[in-house]
Amino acid sequence: MLQYIVRRLLLTIPTIFAISLVVFLMLHAVPGDPAIIFAGDKNVTPEQLAFVRRDMGLDRPIAVQYLDYVTRIFRWNLGRSLYSRIPVTMEIGNRISSSAELAAAAFALAVTLGIVLGVISALWRSTWIDVAAMSFAITGVSMPIFWLAQMLIFVFAIHLGWFPVTGDGGLSRLFLPALALGLISSATLARLVRSSVLEVLALPYVTTARSKGLAEMKILARHVMKNAFIPIITVMGLQFGTLLSGAVITETVFARPGMGKLLIDAILIKDFPVIQAVVLFVSLIYVLVNLLVDISYGLLDPRIRFD
Repeated sequence: MLQYIVRRLLLTIPTIFAISLVVFLMLHAVPGDPAIIFAGDKNVTPEQLAFVRRDMGLDRPIAVQYLDYVTRIFRWNLGRSLYSRIPVTMEIGNRISSSAELAAAAFALAVTLGIVLGVISALWRSTWIDVAAMSFAITGVSMPIFWLAQMLIFVFAIHLGWFPVTGDGGLSRLFLPALALGLISSATLARLVRSSVLEVLALPYVTTARSKGLAEMKILARHVMKNAFIPIITVMGLQFGTLLSGAVITETVFARPGMGKLLIDAILIKDFPVIQAVVLFVSLIYVLVNLLVDISYGLLDPRIRFD
């Protein structure tokens, strides 16, 4: 297991370099001169544009710019915002707690609701409980998150007045955005849990356990869930990534000062250092989550060997 973990950590290095290259090329993929885009509607002289290019480091060869960019990443120096002139790391540090709070709450809701609905649906297969749970799952998968977020605001914040509409701070302001993110992710998870549990329930060792007189709940806890969790844990990792991408829309709708809102604001004003830093940061989280998912396979099932 230790050798596998070390090997997987080493394999993340080229992945991180590939991500850094793609993120770096974002600046050069934008149509037009980034210096002119930065100047906006201002009437600038060629000398002023040359100064902006030097200030942004755009007057050097692309290879040199990339090496400088990678060097600054390892020093955790992602540059300064083109508009606020605040270091990008400070901008991210001021926003990350809000996004982490939202992602953790939504993930906890999605996992709890998805597993409970999936297991209940599998145990009561072909009953009205199964139909109701899977109808919820299909509706959740098909529902756009921006529409659900606005409906939650309209019903619970505006019409009933139970929760604040927007902002950050406290459980009351966290509940609606976490509910919007968590409901959609739980729908996908519930469908997978149902199919995985049904597949394991049909295996011979479950039939043997029943023939020995074991209670259904003991069979479920000791034999079914542990074996059914292998594919579930994979989707849970993917769902965490979905929550990060969905948080961009959710934080914008609920005006939460998180990473998603920071990214949208940076895109609107073409603040390239901030855009690059946020995309790089989220991509690194994806890599870390995938690594943790792979490691968890061996912890859940000792029969799995990493060769």
